[in-house]
Amino acid sequence: MNKFIKIFAGSFAALLMTTSCSNDLLDLVNPNTLTSGSAYNQEEDINTGLVGVYHLFNGGYYSLNLTLMFSGQSDLMLSYSPDNSIIDFITFKYPNYSKGTNSNTWNDLYAHIARCNQVISYADKVETWEKYDKNQILAQARAIRAYAYYQLTMLYQKVPYVDYVAPPGDQPSETSYDFLCEKIIADA
Repeated sequence: MNKFIKIFAGSFAALLMTTSCSNDLLDLVNPNTLTSGSAYNQEEDINTGLVGVYHLFNGGYYSLNLTLMFSGQSDLMLSYSPDNSIIDFITFKYPNYSKGTNSNTWNDLYAHIARCNQVISYADKVETWEKYDKNQILAQARAIRAYAYYQLTMLYQKVPYVDYVAPPGDQPSETSYDFLCEKIIADA
């Protein structure tokens, strides 16, 4: 009897290892995933997007890089940081523009601009506004976008201007300092 149980268990285990389920069972859709069709359809979504815009003030560029970019490159600041990228930045040595403080600043400010553009672009999709004031939300998003462009303009003079929800791989062209100043004033 013991031998029979071992043979049966072994056969059953071999049978389980050789069978599989159909691929249809593996094609699951996450009901919590946001898509372009399901996001930013209600005024609450737009307000949540604005909260996301404000959340970027909590770290990244606004916590350290803002100080480094403006005060760090003046006589007001001296750093004994062990981070070579910070020392290089403060002493005007840029061995690689694509990494470190310079790259983080660029990426953080454009992330801020992208979130503002989402709020501004998708606010018109919402048909009824009862809980929030649409104009106030749009004004806040435009003012924050203007501030991010002001930072970029003061640091780099000529930067790409994006006032739309950019698709992946989008590479807008550089714009002039005067054009940027006009757009900043228009947003503010």
